[in-house]
Amino acid sequence: MSHEPVELNVSAYMTKTPITVSQNISFVDAVTKMYKNGIGNLIVVNNDKVTGLLSERQILQYLVTEKIIFHT
Repeated sequence: MSHEPVELNVSAYMTKTPITVSQNISFVDAVTKMYKNGIGNLIVVNNDKVTGLLSERQILQYLVTEKIIFHT
């Protein structure tokens, strides 16, 4: 029995209506938007052009490096 690879398109799994924010939004507002929408990433845009991505990992990194969350 042969198992041929199945062709899958990302469109079958991607978020159809991603949530975006302006690059000028405050950090707190962006984190709040992520929390309220139950998402782990925000697409950052400027003039309708994607300029970046804010992820939970980056938020955690900020909290640790700014000593908001202490580590030992």
